[in-house]
Amino acid sequence: MPLAIAALGSATGAIAQAQPTPSDPLQPAVPFPTEEPEPGEPASVEPPAASPSPGVRPEAPVQSVPAPSSPASQFPRSTQRRSPTPFGGSTIFENLTLTPGADPSPKTIRGISGGPLPASDVAGRPETATGPCLGFVDTQPDHILTLTAPFEFLSLQVQSAEDTTLVVKGPGGSWCNDNYLSLNPGIAGQWLPGRYEIWIGSHRNNGYFPYVIRVLQQPE
Repeated sequence: MPLAIAALGSATGAIAQAQPTPSDPLQPAVPFPTEEPEPGEPASVEPPAASPSPGVRPEAPVQSVPAPSSPASQFPRSTQRRSPTPFGGSTIFENLTLTPGADPSPKTIRGISGGPLPASDVAGRPETATGPCLGFVDTQPDHILTLTAPFEFLSLQVQSAEDTTLVVKGPGGSWCNDNYLSLNPGIAGQWLPGRYEIWIGSHRNNGYFPYVIRVLQQPE
């Protein structure tokens, strides 16, 4: 079954999408213009198109989830990505493992955005099928998301008082987004099983801001 991913555009609200490759774990549900392969990558082969997945674009603002209230400057950056860590009354930089149907309730994970590296360096490109790779991120991922089986629908929605960005790297490639809802990023669609590394970036170099990621297994 082809798998899809979509993200909302920043200014126009349009969904950014691109041509799938056989190794792409998040293949689009409708045909898109051909995207030039990266140097050294095999040319893409277009699979049969499938019917669009409904409900990818949220029609109403998501429920707000409070981010950690403690200033990010109080937390030592050198230990942030090593393991889940208590901070400001919450645990930040947690990892998450999901199995379809096991527990469909929304999940939340927290962290602090930003770092010294351009997001495009981590993603390996300035633009992806789901949006541009903007801002600055840390050298190590903020979270690891493990999917034990394919998901017909899964969305990541970042919530923060500041403007943040998103990089996801998993089986077959990398995906970025800037403005999914308001000034914060997100990605939604169909996902293959595997291990996904997640970075949350800040638009300012070494700007650090608390955030929450809502992980939804059903469209809102």
